[in-house]
Amino acid sequence: MFMKMKIFFAIFLLTMLVNLNNALSQNLSQTNEEVINVVKNTMKPFLDSIPDEILINYGIKDKSEINKATVGNPIAVYTLRNDSVVFTNTWRVPLIIDKEFKSLFTVIKNNDGEFKVVGFGATVLAKEIFSKSNEIELIGLLRVYELQKDFFICDGTNDGQEFQPIPDPEKRKYTLNDILNLVK
Repeated sequence: MFMKMKIFFAIFLLTMLVNLNNALSQNLSQTNEEVINVVKNTMKPFLDSIPDEILINYGIKDKSEINKATVGNPIAVYTLRNDSVVFTNTWRVPLIIDKEFKSLFTVIKNNDGEFKVVGFGATVLAKEIFSKSNEIELIGLLRVYELQKDFFICDGTNDGQEFQPIPDPEKRKYTLNDILNLVK
């Protein structure tokens, strides 16, 4: 009888975990879609309003490139709070022209639950993300204000996430504890 209870409980837990995972995946997919839609709805008028002479500052050669612009997948932005990684309700969304990341839109989810584009630029960061996109499985970006540094959040091999500084020609990898020690 006790063994049957253990098996039932194990199956119950497994079912709950699968359902939770499905719900979280569905929610993440829906959120990403909402973030992409808010960028798509504002992108063309915004890009058209940029004066020709400063388009190059955003990685855009001329107005004709705007017609080729597409939106990449949102990248969640995290920060440190009380020695933990926390989500900031912010995403960076790549502007893609000719299959290259040119700049990043910044999207937030405000207190009313609305998604808003609040910034555009970061061409250097966009290029870094693009150059790493085939090398790593990017989970998000970690912004560490105390260090004035950003890190890629990547799948680690053994114990959780790895963090790679941006830029980092040496391809160093840090654990969360490493970063917390740098902050202290």
